Amino acid sequence: MILMNIMTVVMFVFFIYCLVQFFQAEEVKELIKWAGGSIIFLLGVSMLKIFAWLQMDKNAVLREIKRLEIQISSISAKISD
Repeated sequence: MILMNIMTVVMFVFFIYCLVQFFQAEEVKELIKWAGGSIIFLLGVSMLKIFAWLQMDKNAVLREIKRLEIQISSISAKISD
């Protein structure tokens, strides 16, 4: 997760750099190049964020499953006594 957060920050910095260069470009070819770079890096940031959210959701589900396992074992211990 730490590496993903670092990569997200790096991609966001590159996105900002491409955006600044886009607004400073004067030729159409440069505009297209910087716009393409901006789109690619913004998509990369979005994909990494979605993956991080899915990982957090997976951890929450695992935590709830463990909680249910503990409750089931507690109930079964009470029933068998």
